[in-house]
Amino acid sequence: MLNDLKKVYPELELGPYVHQADSLHLYEQHFEMANKIVAEPFHDVEPQKPIINSELQGLLLIEESLRTGRLLFDQVSVGETVNWMSEQLEEQAKKRNAEKNEK
Repeated sequence: MLNDLKKVYPELELGPYVHQADSLHLYEQHFEMANKIVAEPFHDVEPQKPIINSELQGLLLIEESLRTGRLLFDQVSVGETVNWMSEQLEEQAKKRNAEKNEK
């Protein structure tokens, strides 16, 4: 995206990424998990490496497969930077399928 914008605004430079959320929801079913997270000691975390476009495209395909029910986890590879996100999406898909099978 930066490269596309630089074509129009050549003086544009990459700045810091700041993420703010103004509404977070915590439901009773997640209280135990939240308490575990809060109880864990905080360790210094390395900043995330930049996500390259090809990694993002793979992640978007996986997210779409989760929404549409066409599971593509074994057909799409993502880079190291977003692999953890892919793993989280796959876990969500497994949970959804298990919940559907229980009904």
